[in-house]
This record gives sequence, structure tokens and C-alpha cells, in this order.
Amino acid sequence: MRIEHVTCSAYVRAEVSRFIGKVMPEPMKVAQTLAKTVSAVVQVHGAETARQLELTAQAPTQMIFATSGPSRWIQMGGWKSVYTISVPVN
Repeated sequence: MRIEHVTCSAYVRAEVSRFIGKVMPEPMKVAQTLAKTVSAVVQVHGAETARQLELTAQAPTQMIFATSGPSRWIQMGGWKSVYTISVPVN
């Protein structure tokens, strides 16, 4: 196992599968962990939700999360990228 840098002050440890090699953690788990560090709330963005519910065939090229915390750009493993956007908390 190797620890990899994903964003400022954030690292992940990939699991190793004998069949496919390095397996990175799920994007949602990484986003939730980063949100916990700053006491923020994180949710999946509407476009990703529509894709998961199979309401559209158009898939976003990046995973986007809505969060009450700071915006972050994350590059991990085989992901194109993950970008979290800030939204006001009511």
C-alpha cells in the first residue's frame, strides 16, 4: 500500500487488488472525510444524482459535490478530477 497526496493536507491510502492493482477509495467517502475536518456538510451535486438515478444518459466529466465548507480541487488515481463547490448554509 502506498499513501498518495490528493490535495492540500489530504492523503489517501489505496488498497491493492491482486486482480486490478491499485484501488482508490470512493469519491464520496473522500469528500465526506474532507468535510468532517472542517465541520462542513457535503452532498452530491444534482447532475451526479440524476446520473445515479438513471434519469439522464449524459454523465458529468467531473464529480461535483455541494458543500458548506471551502472549495477544493482533488485529483486521484484514475479519476478525471473532483471539484467541491461551496453553497450557502441556511
